[in-house]
Amino acid sequence: MKFTRRVISSLLAVLLVFTMPVAPAYGWHDGVPPEGHIETAAGYQDGDVLPAATTTISTLMGTFQKGGTDQTNANSVMDDRGIFMAWDRNRDGEINHLDEPVANTTLSAQLTAGVTTASVVSTTGWAESGWFVCEDELIKYTGITGTTITNLVRGVYETDDATHATALGVVQTNAWDRVAYGDVDGSPIDTVGWDSSETGADDGTEGDVLQGETITVVAGRSYLLKLRIKDTSGNTNNEDGGSVDRWYSYGPDSYTDVDGDAGQGLEDDEVLWIRINKHRRRYP
Repeated sequence: MKFTRRVISSLLAVLLVFTMPVAPAYGWHDGVPPEGHIETAAGYQDGDVLPAATTTISTLMGTFQKGGTDQTNANSVMDDRGIFMAWDRNRDGEINHLDEPVANTTLSAQLTAGVTTASVVSTTGWAESGWFVCEDELIKYTGITGTTITNLVRGVYETDDATHATALGVVQTNAWDRVAYGDVDGSPIDTVGWDSSETGADDGTEGDVLQGETITVVAGRSYLLKLRIKDTSGNTNNEDGGSVDRWYSYGPDSYTDVDGDAGQGLEDDEVLWIRINKHRRRYP
């Protein structure tokens, strides 16, 4: 009888092992923000100088993820991935007030919501493309004449398209341009690095975070890039210690340097500083 009981107990133990659910190799708890990085020894590191002939960046190694049991599961808990880039005008590895354009103007006619040309007093000193703020609206532009700013993209990012009265100020600003973006649904963007060693870690297998997208750059310029990722619960990698999203696309609240900014939830390796070499001058 004792032998029979031992055999039955052993069989039950074996059966229990085979029927118990297997814990995933890695998975994140609800409410935990996603992780990622774009500065890495396998790709670009802060201060890297690219050849002057470089016009696009087509590969950017790193990670963005919130864990998972496989690729499909990892994708299912992520919402989107964005790469933002700002022009570091004085090439010091920091985006701050010293990178702000200095030429400003005023509206010479009302700028109605939805309109894509702004009439202004003058565009003297303005770049051919860039950003400006009118009241609380951030506006992108890609053309100017002597008294107009053209090809406007209205109400960019966290701001709203609005109507602005004649004589209001038009203030140039530096801004973080979203140079790569995609929904993380496997077509075509997949999470990268979801196979980290433990919950909350960012040590999974690195890969190309651009996945077919390209970033346009200009010879002689210095740039900072920063990573922004969001999960399906609305959590982001840009949260402060109180779990408040601190994402800003322009102005002092968006300033950061190569080491990131704890107030914006930006870690050192979520910010990347690169420079594009200048073309050599050729003399006759």
